[in-house]
Amino acid sequence: FITTLADIKQVVAPIKVESAQSCGYPFENANQMMRMSAQSGLSIAAMKRSNEQERVNSAQLDAGLDAIWDAMRTCIQKGLAAEGILPGGLKVKRRAKALYQQLQENTQKASMNDWLCAYAMAVNEENAAGHMVVTAPTNGAAGVIPAVIYYAVQHEGATHEQVREFLLVAAAIGGLIKHNSSISGAEVGCQGEVGSASAMAAAGLCAIKGGTTAQIENAAEIALEHHLG
Repeated sequence: FITTLADIKQVVAPIKVESAQSCGYPFENANQMMRMSAQSGLSIAAMKRSNEQERVNSAQLDAGLDAIWDAMRTCIQKGLAAEGILPGGLKVKRRAKALYQQLQENTQKASMNDWLCAYAMAVNEENAAGHMVVTAPTNGAAGVIPAVIYYAVQHEGATHEQVREFLLVAAAIGGLIKHNSSISGAEVGCQGEVGSASAMAAAGLCAIKGGTTAQIENAAEIALEHHLG
């Protein structure tokens, strides 16, 4: 699809940018985030939830988080079921379904990375087909976070509440990267956007596995640093 100038002019108002000081925990970098967590005794997810609830109530926030996860899950499931050639002149064949079927036929030899690749590829192929994906944090890196959450749910029994916690922590880390550097592939290259997504996913996964604030920050940093250069 193409957004035209006429479409843009129909937008009622641009996204309103609020001062960081208007929320309870206005951390702008990792040091501030860790310090506020230590001082308040709250987790990253709890601080992020508190900040978000300056604008919406708890039920609205949970509904929004659930909608994000539902869109991610649906995208993976559609990608794993789809076959054929992706749009465009290169005639690229979809591979996620075949890979997924191979893994299902030999689960004992399938590694965590194998499953993650299948789930992420399913999202990437849906993106290439022009179908709905969640910009997490961008379309180009949209497969990373859904794949990690889907694996945690399907293979490790992550709960509904843990998915919400994952998304809140991932959002907190994504915000730090966006405001201090960039999540845009156009600005910092593919490594930048995939590195951002990987940091967000690592932080979210660490959080739902019981990681401390310092461990979550460390997980995000390790994931990000290996995409630099």
